[in-house]
Amino acid sequence: MVAWTLVGHVFGLVLWIAGLLMTTAVLVQHSRETSPEVRRTLAQMGRVCLRGLADPGAFLTLLAGIILVATNRAYYLHAHWLHIKIVL
Repeated sequence: MVAWTLVGHVFGLVLWIAGLLMTTAVLVQHSRETSPEVRRTLAQMGRVCLRGLADPGAFLTLLAGIILVATNRAYYLHAHWLHIKIVL
């Protein structure tokens, strides 16, 4: 169970970062485009990247991280790296 939760945590992180990077790439193209139709399409693509990849990835990452901490409190609550990770 813990191994699959960790896989979900990492998979969520990959989705989250991929969604943010894709949104950045789409917004760069959006800023360079002059046609209103293409700009509208790129804006929709940016929303899809955020709502379709980044938001579910962030949710999965946070949920899996909370489950990991809840299942092994003795280890995670005494780990100094986790305190730094949560603060950042």
